[in-house]
Amino acid sequence: MQEAFFVALLFTFISEIADKTQLVILGLALKYKASFQVFLGALLAHSFMDAIAILIGYFFSFQIQTNVLKIVIGGAFILLGIYGLVKIYRR
Repeated sequence: MQEAFFVALLFTFISEIADKTQLVILGLALKYKASFQVFLGALLAHSFMDAIAILIGYFFSFQIQTNVLKIVIGGAFILLGIYGLVKIYRR
């Protein structure tokens, strides 16, 4: 049980370094000069989105094989990357 906690903590921390979400939160804190309110809003939003992901993972974990999930998520990231590049160069 502790292993799951520390793995989730480590991987989430590493994956969020210089993430777009952090940059948005930084921008909001600079714009509104209300650090605590921005912190609470971001914390609530992250908690809500994480709860959704955890519930989906819990309810579908018995139906979706890990290797299939890796392929689907990898494909989605590749497609989003291609979409982002096309969007930039279409201007």
